[in-house]
Amino acid sequence: MTQNQFGLDRHIGAPTKRIVRQRCGFGCVICGCAIIQYHHFDPPFAGAKRHDPSGITLLCGQCHDRTYRGTIDVATVSAANISPWCKQTGHTKDFLFIGDSNIPVRFGSSRIRATTVLMYDNRVVMGLSEPEHIGAPLRLNAVFTDDNGNEVLRVVDNEWQVGINRYDICTNKDRLTVKDAPGDIILEMSLATGTEICIRRLRMKFLGFLIIADEGSFSLTVPSGAKFMHKGDVVADIGIWMKSTGEALVAANALGGA
Repeated sequence: MTQNQFGLDRHIGAPTKRIVRQRCGFGCVICGCAIIQYHHFDPPFAGAKRHDPSGITLLCGQCHDRTYRGTIDVATVSAANISPWCKQTGHTKDFLFIGDSNIPVRFGSSRIRATTVLMYDNRVVMGLSEPEHIGAPLRLNAVFTDDNGNEVLRVVDNEWQVGINRYDICTNKDRLTVKDAPGDIILEMSLATGTEICIRRLRMKFLGFLIIADEGSFSLTVPSGAKFMHKGDVVADIGIWMKSTGEALVAANALGGA
């Protein structure tokens, strides 16, 4: 059914969707999953005369399906809408499905093939760990910050979590986008990780080091202001090694040499 008895189309406008996302904390109100669908619950879509954001909530595909099968009732949805999972925990979440072979990580124009992708002194900021058991995927662990140094995205053993204190967080098909203001993208990441982990856009400041990536470029600016730009492949033990001395090594070996 594309239209209901009142001629209301299923298409919901972008401003209304954004209101619903912000109110619900950007994830399923029941389980917190960030891959969501818009669900009319008060009234149901069949009886709705307009797309009233107060009567629309966010559900993941599984929870949405359960409402149609009757295993999740309207009272449960209404209660979760009042107290969304993401508002209770402070983040939305989902899983990355990473293969069992060592795949590269792309930052804009730079593609890094390294077990440790980003490191600060002895702290792994982004890296891949061995699978938990034979046949399981590699484990990605990472922390991404914005250009003020505040955490944007945390990945723990392939589960990604995004804090909800942002203007907008949107998952569309295979892409996660985090905005600080209308049109101001601070992180855009591909969720389709079959051949590479792709950070399409990033503006990240980590303890004085500024990393900027977009579709056509990658740059690293050290605390002194010196900038390094890169395009192409990096193959090493450590892709980018930032140090508290203010120095940075690109394509470093585990012993500290470049």
